[in-house]
Amino acid sequence: MSTPFSANYQAEAAKHNFSSNYYIEITGVTPKFSKLPVVNLSTVEHLKSVSWNPPKVRIDNARTSLGTITISLIDPDEDLISEISDADIFEQDLKLYVGFTGLDYTDYQLLATYRIREIDTSDGVLIKIKATDRLDDVKKPFTGQVFDKLGADLAEAATTLTLNDATDFPTSGTVYIDNEFITYTGKSNNQLTGLTRGARSSDDADHDEGADVVLVVDLSSVNPITILLQLLISPGGGGTYDVLDIGLGISQSAIDITAFEDVRDNTTLAGKAFTFEMVEVIEDALTWFESELLLPTNTRIFLNDDSKISIAIFDRVLLPEVDNEIDESEIVKVPRVKASSNRLYNELEIKWNWNNVTGKYEKISKFTNTDSQTRFGVRKAPSFAFKGVNTADDGSVFVAELADLYFIRNAEPQALFFSFNAFYSKQFFQTGDRVLVSHPYIINFVDGEVGIVNRRVEILTKKWDFEKGQVKYDINASKGVAEAYGFISPSSRVATRDSDTQLTLFSGEGTKWTEGDKVEIWDFLTMTKLDDDLEIDTIATDVLTFTSTLPAFNTNQVFIRYETFSNATANMKRFAYANDRGNDFSDGQAPYKIST
Repeated sequence: MSTPFSANYQAEAAKHNFSSNYYIEITGVTPKFSKLPVVNLSTVEHLKSVSWNPPKVRIDNARTSLGTITISLIDPDEDLISEISDADIFEQDLKLYVGFTGLDYTDYQLLATYRIREIDTSDGVLIKIKATDRLDDVKKPFTGQVFDKLGADLAEAATTLTLNDATDFPTSGTVYIDNEFITYTGKSNNQLTGLTRGARSSDDADHDEGADVVLVVDLSSVNPITILLQLLISPGGGGTYDVLDIGLGISQSAIDITAFEDVRDNTTLAGKAFTFEMVEVIEDALTWFESELLLPTNTRIFLNDDSKISIAIFDRVLLPEVDNEIDESEIVKVPRVKASSNRLYNELEIKWNWNNVTGKYEKISKFTNTDSQTRFGVRKAPSFAFKGVNTADDGSVFVAELADLYFIRNAEPQALFFSFNAFYSKQFFQTGDRVLVSHPYIINFVDGEVGIVNRRVEILTKKWDFEKGQVKYDINASKGVAEAYGFISPSSRVATRDSDTQLTLFSGEGTKWTEGDKVEIWDFLTMTKLDDDLEIDTIATDVLTFTSTLPAFNTNQVFIRYETFSNATANMKRFAYANDRGNDFSDGQAPYKIST
């Protein structure tokens, strides 16, 4: 949740009956423009309106649209347009501050910093200035990528190649030409010398004059969020992530590095690794990030309330996770909820383990959700393809986990998304925040009831209505968000299924469990849940006996783990779950806590 708002601001925001105000600051322009007077700040009250369309986060395809702000200034005497023209404001920053009448200007909150792109003075009285957000800095080519074209034909056995211009190439390295990797050890004028042909198990071949030659950048077994940080900041943005020769060169001060590190280190992405051989020239870094890093990790980048580039992870729990709360007293009108089976999918294909030599994905994994297919028939999803996921980095486990999350969100009709307008008192949520929503009139499609209580959802996008003093939130409400699994909890491989009610764990695993624990059984090869709400009756060393019938399963292919929080026993909740608000349990005992 966003926290930079001052105490005075938050006190005013808690009132449902107030007068909001805002002002604009433009780099290079002396006057500041406001709607109404701002206490202790000299402004020109010529600001007629502000239209703000913040960037929209798409959870289904990882696309993030750029945000825009359009301000309208009244200029009856035509003196403003003269000052604006003299300042040459194109590409300058436009800063939007929001507050309330009666508040000192120091308590106003900087809400957005956008870059001016367009000025419209077509009607002579109004000046319209349009600006786009800083994510536009991400929608650019990588700098530092070294590439050129062959200046002459290259024969299969040649040990020297000629470029049109070799200035930017280092004195040694590896280049990629038409599926062939070639290492070189020297450079002379526009020639690369000391070639080793057919490197990395590629085939040496003839190449024609004019063929693309790209210097290879290797990212081997690196966490995908670390890769994202390195490519955002390198080369030249400073700090510990400015380590590559290519990247966008965005200043580390413009990036919420703590948020990136939290997602990397405190979610199921911890320990994950991708590998890339960067052999293509990236013209649009944002599009590449979306398809190769954000979509497979189910993360999205956005601008936070400090106008810094930040990141959020969806459908996965962040540790420690703090839920914010909102109910009908803070929600304006009845929220709009929509559920549909039109975009229901229960069969998924994921291509991975890309080979630059063959130009093909060497692994194709197919997943199905049999329960959904029984109810709705086969619904094939568009296939996914991820070049960074590979066998050396345990890619089979990664894609299985991804498929499991995908089916949680898409295998059955549910109110995946809904929206509501909230009073300013609840304006502090931002993209990726988990929120507990309670409302008597929201339809709960998961449980088939009207009304929800403390339903965990995720914020996708928020949009301000300055005139009404409201904030509109778009919500992700899939089952994957609502469920919480234990962190400090046992998870044990099953050695044998001894009978319909008994199984044996591998040696020593029985000590992790307690009679009365409720568990789920999962197939770890397909990451499919086989059964849940199974209660352990007795434990004899590593032999567990249950109170109900166990499902059929393949020996050595399943594991048991704790039930979700909502189905767990009081003992399990105390010792196996990361408590999300630090509250004591009903018997007055404190929860198990994690500290550093």
